[in-house]
Amino acid sequence: MKKNTVYICTKPLQYFNCLNLSATVDRNKSKLTLILIPNFSNSEYVISKIKKLDKSWDDIKEFDTKEKAIFFLKKNQVEEVYVDNDLHSEGALLGKLGTNVDFYVYEEGVGSYRRFISNVTNSKIKNALIYILGKAKIFNSIHGAGKYTKGIFLYNKKAYDFIHPALSYKSKEFFRDFISNYENNRDILDEIFEIKKINLPSRKKVAVFLTSNNRNIDFETEFLNNVHVNDYELTIFKSHPNVSDLYGHLNCVATQSILAEFIILKLLADSNQVTIYHYNCSAVMYLLKNGADEVNLSRNTDEFTRICNLWR
Repeated sequence: MKKNTVYICTKPLQYFNCLNLSATVDRNKSKLTLILIPNFSNSEYVISKIKKLDKSWDDIKEFDTKEKAIFFLKKNQVEEVYVDNDLHSEGALLGKLGTNVDFYVYEEGVGSYRRFISNVTNSKIKNALIYILGKAKIFNSIHGAGKYTKGIFLYNKKAYDFIHPALSYKSKEFFRDFISNYENNRDILDEIFEIKKINLPSRKKVAVFLTSNNRNIDFETEFLNNVHVNDYELTIFKSHPNVSDLYGHLNCVATQSILAEFIILKLLADSNQVTIYHYNCSAVMYLLKNGADEVNLSRNTDEFTRICNLWR
């Protein structure tokens, strides 16, 4: 009987990473199920395209929340589950499936390399409580350190092991690096995220402004205050999928759910001079060696800079 292996995704980067994870699976021994959770802007349209175009999965299911997905899995026999994180209450949620399931988490951008994650809500009180529970080891506040987690898949195992040496026995590297994964899946990714519909230039001076997922920041004002549009032949405002609904009048790309990395790689491939304005964005970490300039607008850049230095 085939082993039931499940991949849970709540946003486009996670889908991209699950394509990487599934590349090494022996399909004669495993049944692969992709679970999609519409937790991002334009998710209904993107999910419909994944279901239509991506035939690499044995089954694709959709649930409103991760809790409903876990409840479904609890009623069905599964042997392996890959999820985006095991932090805080998410770790307890995974535990509901029992000890007979092998849990793995996979990279979630810069957050996977942070020393301790507690600032995850808009409430100082809640964040303080999460910090206390994390330090008391009641909550897990390190990506990959959950008590139910068997391993964590990363694009830079060496960097993770440097930051979390006690967890090096859990860390594993993806089969392909970030850019190789895109190149290997370029045809289907470009079709799902419709990159050909985006009118991108060649041999121009281009600014790409990337928001974070913080809904309390006025990114329109940040854009106007920090990007001198007259210095560029084109400016691209690319909002995070979790805040895209706030900036429909500013978004300059056809599909806001597209990964910023895809746009930047296309710009660089077409000989554009690119400057990325960002807020501790994972795209900069992944593309450090690809020739773009960057301006970090975040108020606190120390940890991000230390992480990126491990990628150089």
